[in-house]
Amino acid sequence: GRNIDDLLHIADDTNYTKHQKSNIVPVENNDKKSTLFKDVKILNDTKIYNVTDQTKKDQTVKQKKINYTFSIVLSSLFITLFSVVIILIKGDIRNTILGVFRIPFEILIFLILSLYIIRRKRQIPKISGIVCAKTGFCSGIFISFFKFFYFRSLWTIFNIITESLFLLLLGLIFGLVFGGLFYSVNSSIKQKYARNK
Repeated sequence: GRNIDDLLHIADDTNYTKHQKSNIVPVENNDKKSTLFKDVKILNDTKIYNVTDQTKKDQTVKQKKINYTFSIVLSSLFITLFSVVIILIKGDIRNTILGVFRIPFEILIFLILSLYIIRRKRQIPKISGIVCAKTGFCSGIFISFFKFFYFRSLWTIFNIITESLFLLLLGLIFGLVFGGLFYSVNSSIKQKYARNK
Protein backbone atom coordinates (compact mmCIF):
# COMPACT_ATOMS: atom_id res chain seq x y z
CA GLY A 1 0.00 0.00 0.00
CA ARG A 2 0.87 3.52 -0.80
CA ASN A 3 0.46 6.13 1.86
CA ILE A 4 -1.34 9.42 1.45
CA ASP A 5 1.88 11.43 0.72
CA ASP A 6 2.74 9.23 -2.26
CA LEU A 7 -0.81 9.57 -3.68
CA LEU A 8 -0.69 13.35 -3.27
CA HIS A 9 2.71 13.49 -5.02
CA ILE A 10 1.37 11.46 -7.97
CA ALA A 11 -1.72 13.67 -8.11
CA ASP A 12 0.47 16.79 -8.21
CA ASP A 13 2.55 15.38 -11.08
CA THR A 14 -0.55 14.53 -13.12
CA ASN A 15 -2.13 17.94 -12.46
CA TYR A 16 0.92 19.85 -13.86
CA THR A 17 0.60 20.87 -17.46
CA LYS A 18 3.48 20.53 -19.92
CA HIS A 19 4.10 24.27 -19.73
CA GLN A 20 4.28 24.18 -15.92
CA LYS A 21 6.71 21.23 -15.96
CA SER A 22 8.90 23.00 -18.44
CA ASN A 23 9.01 25.97 -16.04
CA ILE A 24 10.24 23.75 -13.22
CA VAL A 25 13.18 22.24 -15.07
CA PRO A 26 15.08 25.44 -15.97
CA VAL A 27 15.79 26.11 -12.29
CA GLU A 28 18.67 23.63 -12.47
CA ASN A 29 19.72 25.01 -15.84
CA ASN A 30 19.72 28.51 -14.42
CA ASP A 31 21.92 27.33 -11.57
CA LYS A 32 24.29 25.76 -14.06
CA LYS A 33 24.30 28.88 -16.19
CA SER A 34 25.00 31.12 -13.19
CA THR A 35 27.83 28.81 -12.08
CA LEU A 36 29.26 28.85 -15.59
CA PHE A 37 28.99 32.64 -15.68
CA LYS A 38 30.88 32.89 -12.38
CA ASP A 39 33.61 30.56 -13.71
CA VAL A 40 33.99 32.63 -16.87
CA LYS A 41 34.18 35.83 -14.80
CA ILE A 42 36.87 34.34 -12.56
CA LEU A 43 38.87 33.29 -15.65
CA ASN A 44 38.57 36.77 -17.16
CA ASP A 45 39.65 38.40 -13.87
CA THR A 46 42.64 36.04 -13.70
CA LYS A 47 43.64 36.92 -17.27
CA ILE A 48 43.40 40.65 -16.53
CA TYR A 49 45.51 40.16 -13.38
CA ASN A 50 48.13 38.15 -15.30
CA VAL A 51 48.31 40.77 -18.06
CA THR A 52 48.69 43.56 -15.48
CA ASP A 53 51.34 41.58 -13.62
CA GLN A 54 53.24 40.90 -16.86
CA THR A 55 53.08 44.60 -17.79
CA LYS A 56 54.57 45.53 -14.40
CA LYS A 57 57.38 42.98 -14.92
CA ASP A 58 58.12 44.36 -18.40
CA GLN A 59 58.28 47.90 -17.00
CA THR A 60 60.64 46.73 -14.23
CA VAL A 61 62.94 45.02 -16.75
CA LYS A 62 63.00 48.16 -18.94
CA GLN A 63 63.75 50.32 -15.88
CA LYS A 64 66.64 48.04 -14.89
CA LYS A 65 68.06 48.18 -18.43
CA ILE A 66 67.85 51.98 -18.41
CA ASN A 67 69.56 52.17 -15.01
CA TYR A 68 72.37 49.83 -16.07
CA THR A 69 72.88 51.70 -19.35
CA PHE A 70 73.18 54.99 -17.48
CA SER A 71 75.59 53.40 -14.96
CA ILE A 72 77.75 51.94 -17.76
CA VAL A 73 77.91 55.23 -19.68
CA LEU A 74 78.67 57.30 -16.56
CA SER A 75 81.39 54.93 -15.31
CA SER A 76 82.93 54.72 -18.80
CA LEU A 77 83.06 58.50 -18.98
CA PHE A 78 84.92 58.74 -15.64
CA ILE A 79 87.50 56.16 -16.74
CA THR A 80 87.89 57.76 -20.17
CA LEU A 81 88.25 61.30 -18.82
CA PHE A 82 90.94 60.24 -16.35
CA SER A 83 92.95 58.58 -19.14
CA VAL A 84 92.40 61.56 -21.49
CA VAL A 85 93.64 64.00 -18.83
CA ILE A 86 96.80 61.90 -18.35
CA ILE A 87 97.41 61.78 -22.12
CA LEU A 88 96.89 65.54 -22.49
CA ILE A 89 99.31 66.32 -19.61
CA LYS A 90 102.28 64.33 -20.88
CA GLY A 91 101.20 62.80 -24.18
CA ASP A 92 101.84 59.29 -22.91
CA ILE A 93 100.46 57.54 -19.83
CA ARG A 94 103.79 55.83 -19.14
CA ASN A 95 105.67 59.13 -18.87
CA THR A 96 103.70 60.60 -15.98
CA ILE A 97 103.21 59.80 -12.30
CA LEU A 98 99.43 59.88 -12.83
CA GLY A 99 99.86 56.86 -15.11
CA VAL A 100 100.63 54.78 -12.00
CA PHE A 101 97.19 55.62 -10.65
CA ARG A 102 95.33 54.79 -13.86
CA ILE A 103 94.62 51.10 -13.17
CA PRO A 104 93.88 51.65 -9.43
CA PHE A 105 91.42 54.38 -10.46
CA GLU A 106 89.71 52.00 -12.91
CA ILE A 107 89.52 49.34 -10.18
CA LEU A 108 87.99 51.93 -7.83
CA ILE A 109 85.29 52.69 -10.44
CA PHE A 110 84.54 48.95 -10.77
CA LEU A 111 84.34 48.69 -6.96
CA ILE A 112 81.82 51.57 -6.73
CA LEU A 113 79.81 50.13 -9.63
CA SER A 114 79.71 46.65 -8.02
CA LEU A 115 78.64 48.15 -4.70
CA TYR A 116 75.83 50.05 -6.43
CA ILE A 117 74.59 46.95 -8.30
CA ILE A 118 74.71 44.57 -5.31
CA ARG A 119 73.62 46.85 -2.47
CA ARG A 120 71.21 49.25 -4.20
CA LYS A 121 69.89 47.11 -7.06
CA ARG A 122 70.07 43.83 -5.08
CA GLN A 123 71.54 41.82 -7.95
CA ILE A 124 73.77 38.74 -8.06
CA PRO A 125 77.59 38.87 -8.65
CA LYS A 126 77.10 37.68 -12.26
CA ILE A 127 75.25 40.92 -13.12
CA SER A 128 78.00 42.94 -11.45
CA GLY A 129 80.63 41.17 -13.56
CA ILE A 130 78.68 41.72 -16.80
CA VAL A 131 78.03 45.42 -16.13
CA CYS A 132 81.67 46.07 -15.15
CA ALA A 133 82.88 44.16 -18.24
CA LYS A 134 80.64 46.29 -20.48
CA THR A 135 81.92 49.42 -18.74
CA GLY A 136 85.51 48.34 -19.32
CA PHE A 137 84.85 47.55 -22.98
CA CYS A 138 83.14 50.91 -23.61
CA SER A 139 85.96 52.75 -21.82
CA GLY A 140 88.55 50.93 -23.92
CA ILE A 141 86.75 51.89 -27.13
CA PHE A 142 86.48 55.57 -26.08
CA ILE A 143 90.14 55.79 -24.97
CA SER A 144 91.48 54.03 -28.07
CA PHE A 145 89.46 56.26 -30.42
CA PHE A 146 90.77 59.32 -28.62
CA LYS A 147 94.33 58.02 -29.01
CA PHE A 148 93.70 57.32 -32.70
CA PHE A 149 92.61 60.91 -33.41
CA TYR A 150 95.16 62.47 -31.02
CA PHE A 151 98.33 60.61 -32.07
CA ARG A 152 97.33 59.68 -35.65
CA SER A 153 99.73 56.74 -35.64
CA LEU A 154 99.44 53.21 -36.97
CA TRP A 155 99.84 51.58 -33.53
CA THR A 156 96.63 53.23 -32.30
CA ILE A 157 94.59 51.00 -34.67
CA PHE A 158 95.84 47.88 -32.85
CA ASN A 159 95.29 49.71 -29.57
CA ILE A 160 91.50 49.71 -30.27
CA ILE A 161 91.48 45.93 -29.81
CA THR A 162 94.05 45.62 -27.00
CA GLU A 163 92.73 48.52 -24.88
CA SER A 164 89.13 47.30 -25.14
CA LEU A 165 89.95 43.66 -24.34
CA PHE A 166 92.23 44.62 -21.43
CA LEU A 167 89.62 46.82 -19.77
CA LEU A 168 86.85 44.29 -20.51
CA LEU A 169 88.79 41.54 -18.70
CA LEU A 170 89.75 43.92 -15.88
CA GLY A 171 86.09 44.90 -15.41
CA LEU A 172 84.87 41.30 -15.57
CA ILE A 173 87.38 40.01 -13.00
CA PHE A 174 86.97 42.82 -10.49
CA GLY A 175 83.20 43.00 -11.09
CA LEU A 176 82.86 39.33 -10.15
CA VAL A 177 85.29 39.61 -7.21
CA PHE A 178 83.73 42.72 -5.70
CA GLY A 179 80.22 41.53 -6.56
CA GLY A 180 80.82 38.20 -4.80
CA LEU A 181 82.33 39.97 -1.79
CA PHE A 182 79.45 42.44 -1.38
CA TYR A 183 76.88 39.70 -2.02
CA SER A 184 78.31 37.47 0.72
CA VAL A 185 78.41 40.42 3.14
CA ASN A 186 74.76 41.20 2.33
CA SER A 187 73.75 37.56 2.85
CA SER A 188 75.50 37.35 6.24
CA ILE A 189 73.87 40.61 7.39
CA LYS A 190 70.41 39.30 6.38
CA GLN A 191 71.01 36.01 8.23
CA LYS A 192 72.06 37.83 11.42
CA TYR A 193 69.02 40.10 11.17
CA ALA A 194 66.72 37.08 10.67
CA ARG A 195 68.18 35.33 13.73
CA ASN A 196 67.81 38.41 15.92
CA LYS A 197 64.18 38.74 14.81
